[in-house]
Amino acid sequence: SPEQLKEIAKLHTELVNKYGASGSRMVSDNQKLQDFIAERVDKAAAKEYKQQISEVRDEKVSSQDGKVLKKEELNTTDSTTTMVSNLVVAAIAVVFIVLIVVLVRRRRKSN
Repeated sequence: SPEQLKEIAKLHTELVNKYGASGSRMVSDNQKLQDFIAERVDKAAAKEYKQQISEVRDEKVSSQDGKVLKKEELNTTDSTTTMVSNLVVAAIAVVFIVLIVVLVRRRRKSN
């Protein structure tokens, strides 16, 4: 209902004015949402709300100085470790196959 929308918009603007805008894209980059909220509160609250949002947007733009961050991976495995473990698995598989062949031949000879 329109009353609920006004109350929610009022609460939202009060929280933004008290604690500052979060900087999330949901609010900061959504002009239609900002206008929708500002239309449902008094002019003073709307002005302060828009000012808070614009401050966050200005900070986001000014803090981006063109640095490219290095990507870090949590599960970096050494290629030699992977290669050694693959060789161990292959060796165990070969031994298992040879063991099966020997057991099958012995069984056939004893029958």
